[in-house]
Amino acid sequence: MYEIIPFKSVGPFEFKKSIDEYLSAFEFEFIPKETDDDWNTYILKDGMLEIYTGEDLLITSIACRGDIYLYAIMLIEMDINVFWEKFNMNKINIKHETVFFHDDTEQEVYDIDDLGLQLWVDKYDKIVTVFVSGSTS
Repeated sequence: MYEIIPFKSVGPFEFKKSIDEYLSAFEFEFIPKETDDDWNTYILKDGMLEIYTGEDLLITSIACRGDIYLYAIMLIEMDINVFWEKFNMNKINIKHETVFFHDDTEQEVYDIDDLGLQLWVDKYDKIVTVFVSGSTS
């Protein structure tokens, strides 16, 4: 279980810190970037988090697929409409797009810039992945 602190961290993993600070305490699978546009990926062995770094090894973004909380509210499997209500947001004001996958599935992707989040939502309106980013400043 991990708590998101917007623009700062996901659980113990702080944005703009080197992934090297976590390698001895956590077990990761490492996937090196393949192109200049890619990120180095560090996947926690439990599969709940994927941590992305650039060449400088500083944590830039984190994908969350397991027990992830924002203000003590569980996000994964939450209905997106419940999210809008709980966080007092108007869906009309949120940038979103539909992403199509090779297996003919699709997900809605919502950019919640005020919280540094990107929510990936399945066809049942359930949040299945939360991408968290640090501050751009």
